[in-house]
Amino acid sequence: MIDEGTAKGKVRVIGILPDGTMVVIRSAGKTGTAQKFVDGAYSHSKFVASFLGYVPEDDPQFVLLVMVDEPKGQNYYGASVAAPAFSEMATQIAEILNVKPKGDPVQVPPVPAVAQPLVQAPSSAQAQEAPL
Repeated sequence: MIDEGTAKGKVRVIGILPDGTMVVIRSAGKTGTAQKFVDGAYSHSKFVASFLGYVPEDDPQFVLLVMVDEPKGQNYYGASVAAPAFSEMATQIAEILNVKPKGDPVQVPPVPAVAQPLVQAPSSAQAQEAPL
């Protein structure tokens, strides 16, 4: 059993509509990280990472369990490995099932096409004059 405070609002399912409107649907769930039982003892190097969640938070339409057996590297925790996978999959599932958020969508601010450089690059003449 997962208590309500632990489960609420852990991951957001986000989609971008063609007109640039961002759709945010709150999901709820719980991460998990477990040591595997190997040769009669709990392993200190083999883990199972998980995230169990439902979407949307206020009116569940589907439940999704993501389990990663023996994630590689130092980030073997459910929050680092399974929750991002949940978010990706839940976003696609919500789109396929046409799950709608309550309230109005949030408008995404426009992103500039080209960012300004933080440092001005030297001209070719300046680069040729610079000592090595």
